[in-house]
Amino acid sequence: VRHINYQGSGVDIRSELVVPLFDTSRKCLGAIKCINKHGSNGFSKEDVLYVKEAAQYIGMMLEGPDAGLRRVLALSRKRMQKRELIGGTGIYQCAVLCKLERAQNLPSRAEMKHIDPYVTFSLVRGNPLEDHRPDPVQRLLRARNKDRKEAIRRYAKSNTIIAEHGDPRWNETIAVARPPKFADVPTEELFVHVLLWDYDALSTDEVVGQAAVPVAGLPVEMGKAKPLELLPLVG
Repeated sequence: VRHINYQGSGVDIRSELVVPLFDTSRKCLGAIKCINKHGSNGFSKEDVLYVKEAAQYIGMMLEGPDAGLRRVLALSRKRMQKRELIGGTGIYQCAVLCKLERAQNLPSRAEMKHIDPYVTFSLVRGNPLEDHRPDPVQRLLRARNKDRKEAIRRYAKSNTIIAEHGDPRWNETIAVARPPKFADVPTEELFVHVLLWDYDALSTDEVVGQAAVPVAGLPVEMGKAKPLELLPLVG
């Protein structure tokens, strides 16, 4: 018996299965909890798969009738932004095409073996590694929240690799926008700020590390990907 008189209910818990409910942004809405499987001492792998599948539909129901549509719109927005930036049809121009292949030797969370990583790319003025202002993470979170309201995102985001063992692989090409305020800034002053994030379904995503690449030193044509060493945020 796992629990006797569980929370004063008078029920003894022999077995339990808990599966989280996620919304379209992979944030946790709640959980499904099953207890005391009839005719068995425990839940099987088939039970886990079934409840996970049911949780996907229940999560979409809880989020609303347009949950699935939001998934499609998010994917479409990402593809249209890349096409518009490369085509140069708007006030935003494509500054850099970034080739994201994979990561190696990422740190682990204390409570689990692997993080759920994704990467953002943005164009900044000045080397961000030399910016020692206080609370860099909070400034980044505020900037990203503001950026989500824009038609063209300043922070170009990769896909999130969820619950994958080993080194994550993306194999994505991501277009990074040049904001209008940087239109007259010399190329020598511009840097691509690369941030690796750990997605957290229950709380705020965490910044794992950063890198900076001077735009002036980038090749005109895309070639073979080169490794970048990630450094911690200081401040």
